[in-house]
Amino acid sequence: MRREIPDAGARGLYLIMQPSGHRNFAIRYRSPLDGKPKKLTLKGGVSLGLAHARREAANLMYQLEQGIDPGAAKNAWRAAAKNTFRAVAEEYMRREGSKLRTVG
Repeated sequence: MRREIPDAGARGLYLIMQPSGHRNFAIRYRSPLDGKPKKLTLKGGVSLGLAHARREAANLMYQLEQGIDPGAAKNAWRAAAKNTFRAVAEEYMRREGSKLRTVG
């Protein structure tokens, strides 16, 4: 059974334990834009370390106090990364490469 264990040392920080044994940190918060509850998994998993996860959670909570939704910012960054020339070229070659006479 999946478990979420709150960290008493950082507001909103949870240790997520999966039935498979995989663990990672996440923060739970309410979006400043629409007030809906959200969860943001911290990159790096448990190898991140508790101290680093607490620092990251504090930074994300500070962003929330400033009216910035860290989940929306992360999604915007991912969308921008998909529109790089390399990403567009790779997508084109994956989709159309077999139709080309020469592929270099």
